[in-house]
Amino acid sequence: EATRLVDGVVTKVRTNSVLQSNDFDTTWTNTRTSEVSGYAGYDGTNNAWALIGTAVDSTHLIVQSVTLTASVVTFSVYVKAGAKDWCILRLDDGTPDYAYFDLSTGTKGTISGDYIDSTITSVGSGWYRVSVTKLATAGTNVFVIYPAEVDNDNTYLGDGVTEDLYMQNAQLERGTVATDYIATTTVAVSEGPVANMPRLNSVAGG
Repeated sequence: EATRLVDGVVTKVRTNSVLQSNDFDTTWTNTRTSEVSGYAGYDGTNNAWALIGTAVDSTHLIVQSVTLTASVVTFSVYVKAGAKDWCILRLDDGTPDYAYFDLSTGTKGTISGDYIDSTITSVGSGWYRVSVTKLATAGTNVFVIYPAEVDNDNTYLGDGVTEDLYMQNAQLERGTVATDYIATTTVAVSEGPVANMPRLNSVAGG
């Protein structure tokens, strides 16, 4: 998030830096997975996606890379268990940092790496918003979503058919908490007062 002083009032601007934040077959790169849309989501829409593993005895994941300045950021996504009860989030600059979440119990599992925080929050109907927070290094960072069968093991058998994990509405933002979701397509999107204006310092009447 950024702050601006407008008419003597500090305002906050939030930006989702994930591109195609709910189109997981576009900007995202899949590794031994396929993604299918049209599933019931946490928000009452049919805009959720299924992640389906397509290879045997391997890791299955979906990735997006983004260039960041050095700053504290939070990566979040809404997820629901399919055939697999575990979800893994990574946010790193090449050295893997893993956070495991149990979607059957709504609890955290193994957390490794330099995360400042990680959260799992129920939003109903088996859906959770999971997030990780860390100090990102300047340069290219990747954020990754995996399904998993058990804690601290990111391999499983994919059959190319079964919906292993459901996901919806990814977000990467500055700050230490996951704020309200901002939808994006081909560019990052900001929300908040004068979100698309440069930093302003002004005083009403003067």
